[in-house]
Amino acid sequence: MLLLAAALAPSLAIILYIFIKDKYDKEPIKYLLLCFLLGALGIIPVLFIEMYLENYFSIGDKMGLIALSAFFGVALPEELVKFFRLDTIFSTNPHSMNHLMELYIPL
Repeated sequence: MLLLAAALAPSLAIILYIFIKDKYDKEPIKYLLLCFLLGALGIIPVLFIEMYLENYFSIGDKMGLIALSAFFGVALPEELVKFFRLDTIFSTNPHSMNHLMELYIPL
């Protein structure tokens, strides 16, 4: 339980910071929390994508293979899933967030 709290604390602190420091055009807290929740649930499709790609990018002894595995097997799927979640939230309700970075940070 302590590990879960330690994992969630930085993201919740950033959400709280954004909500408190934004003096003009505050975003509704429900959209910030929705982004956070979708970010937490977004690990599920990324897990399956990375398990599938692990067969193609098995880590070898060479540094180039390790770099390719890290980029194509881990970073690219995570960022693409994050982008599509961001696009889904922002396109369904474009007035929910007035700054794109405020939507991206909680993810």
